[in-house]
Amino acid sequence: MSDDKIIDRKKFIKKGFFQFFNVFQDFFGEIKAISYSPIRPPGAIEEKLFLDTCVKCGKCIDACEQNSIKFSGMEASFIMGYPVISPKERPCFACDDLSCMKACPSGALVFTEKKDLKIGLAIVDKERCITYSGEECDICVKSCPFPDIAIKIDDNKNPSVLEPCIGCGLCEYWCEYSAIKINSFR
Repeated sequence: MSDDKIIDRKKFIKKGFFQFFNVFQDFFGEIKAISYSPIRPPGAIEEKLFLDTCVKCGKCIDACEQNSIKFSGMEASFIMGYPVISPKERPCFACDDLSCMKACPSGALVFTEKKDLKIGLAIVDKERCITYSGEECDICVKSCPFPDIAIKIDDNKNPSVLEPCIGCGLCEYWCEYSAIKINSFR
């Protein structure tokens, strides 16, 4: 038998462990990716392609003047270390220069005009929103970069999210009742 075909027990176990771990990570990473729906920075391409394209360099994070973009942590399990936005902590302010997209060297973020961004979509929780119990509030409209275009107060005095919503999260951030949340398109 040639020397290159002989493998010692330690190498065999180590190689077997890593092969098992890779299969485990592929399988459970995919399951976790389905249940974890991150809010990606502006201009993010489709999620699977984003995960394959993003090099986790952090240039979009450094370019974000509002400190809205951060690396995903343990909540992301096997897909941690990618750029995300957590609107309740710090929303996207949809800056005029959109420097995060311009800073991306890999193509995971593609420059998109502000009005055409699709970061996520605001969803109003009617159980939490005080307007549904007769109180007046319009903080979600006032905080929106596209007031009365992306979100408006309807004839019943309740917030109504419209298709031009870019999902920046400013409404979620400013709502003191946690009555509006950004859902990912992912």
